[in-house]
Amino acid sequence: MVAFQAAQAVSAAPGKRFNPVFLHGGVGLGKTHLVNAMAHELLQRRARMQIACLSAESFMNVLITSLRQDQMNAFRDRFRQIDALILDDVQFLAGKERTQEEFFHTFNALHGKERQIVLTSGLMNCIVS
Repeated sequence: MVAFQAAQAVSAAPGKRFNPVFLHGGVGLGKTHLVNAMAHELLQRRARMQIACLSAESFMNVLITSLRQDQMNAFRDRFRQIDALILDDVQFLAGKERTQEEFFHTFNALHGKERQIVLTSGLMNCIVS
């Protein structure tokens, strides 16, 4: 119930009351469904809002591709200029130093501009490696 209420508050006023939002819990409890619904509601309320809603694995794959193609400026522009970042299964960033570093800078850039950040994790103590 608390997670649902936080999702409603984020949808009503992104970047304000609950920022960042961190949802954690076991597999199958609905974290991914909740953040997808949150993204849809944000777009419903603000059609021009730029939202990146993806898994941590996808974030890492985009980063790796950008590194290999020498396109890091494009990567940074893509993720640091959005209105909301919704990153699912953030526990998969554990042990991946370069990805964690880029995520840290992206997080700081977005948070500094009061852009909404939502993270989910299946584990509570996995983020620090």
